[in-house]
Amino acid sequence: MKKFKLRTSSEDETFQLGFRFAELVNSSPGLVKNFILTGDLGCGKTIFVKGFLSSFEFLKSEVTSPTFIILKRFETADRNIYHIDLYRLNSPGEIEGIGIYDFLEEDNAISLIEWGEKLNYNSDNSVKVVFNWIDEELRDITVEAENDIFKIIEKRLST
Repeated sequence: MKKFKLRTSSEDETFQLGFRFAELVNSSPGLVKNFILTGDLGCGKTIFVKGFLSSFEFLKSEVTSPTFIILKRFETADRNIYHIDLYRLNSPGEIEGIGIYDFLEEDNAISLIEWGEKLNYNSDNSVKVVFNWIDEELRDITVEAENDIFKIIEKRLST
């Protein structure tokens, strides 16, 4: 896996980063199926998801962290988008028990998985996005992906 770092200096910039990732997915269908989102509580994972889903015309208010329901499906005209939160799940058995791998492998679907470090899953079309606090507003965001995806993401996000 290759990686590069980005920095956001506000909630709005983190939201916009999510939006840009969605644009990338829309312009290159099938390139990325799963976003594995990791980082401390409150560091921007859900804001990123809100930005991503806003590209598909979902309102910010429609997107909340599914901590207690674990999974929320957003339907578009041509695909399902799953927002998954593994925060409350503590074992591989619990994660497997909800059938998460079926969602990750679903044709023409995208999954955004908060607390993705709890997931034992690797695929060539997954991107790991790691959120780290710098201070109240600043976040370092590390993007990790396989070589082919990495080149496309790096090129698109650096422009």
